[in-house]
Amino acid sequence: MEDLVQIVGKKAMCDSLQVAERFGKRHKNVLRSIDNQLKNELVKQRKLYKESTYVDSKGETRRMFLMNRQGFEITVMGFTGEKALEWRIKYSDAFSAMEEKLKQLQSQERLESREQGKIARRAETDAIKLFVEYAKSQGSIHANRYYMIFSKLANDTCNVTDRNLATPEQLINLAVCENIIRNSVMAGMVEGKYYKDIYQDARARLADFAAIAYIGQTFQLVKGV
Repeated sequence: MEDLVQIVGKKAMCDSLQVAERFGKRHKNVLRSIDNQLKNELVKQRKLYKESTYVDSKGETRRMFLMNRQGFEITVMGFTGEKALEWRIKYSDAFSAMEEKLKQLQSQERLESREQGKIARRAETDAIKLFVEYAKSQGSIHANRYYMIFSKLANDTCNVTDRNLATPEQLINLAVCENIIRNSVMAGMVEGKYYKDIYQDARARLADFAAIAYIGQTFQLVKGV
């Protein structure tokens, strides 16, 4: 099968230059058609097209568009004739094949992210177990709640409400957050810090990570116990 569809930003997409060539159309006319489609607010909201560029045979940079399956279908809607039908079928097959490949890649990525998360989770839990005893030794009467508190802190930092529904990116971020919690807790205990200060240190480091990683934060302060 010809290389009609590519993975771009974890999405199956084709480009306007190739579409124009395959369907026997002038590229500037295909661009005009897409520009007209983008005047429709619904089309813009659904992000069917992504503007890009290519370098022509003269070495000049030119406009083109990347489009997903729906954008492609809208673009070629008015193309008629036997050859146009053949290319529609070929592109449809190519999109289906690439979308299936994406599902397989995402499934594998999710499995790998979950495995990384389990390792980080176990290490974090071991550290919190030590921290709970440490907090009790400093007078905490509800230290066992720190298992829930740190878990909620990591979830809220990554905007995760259900780990079973988390995306691979969220699972990776969760693993990072759990490592941050573990390191903060272990370092604080080694330094002999007050247990509530250790919690605040962990929370501050998670906030720094969220800012650096551009994660939208919705979490609220959970008071140390």
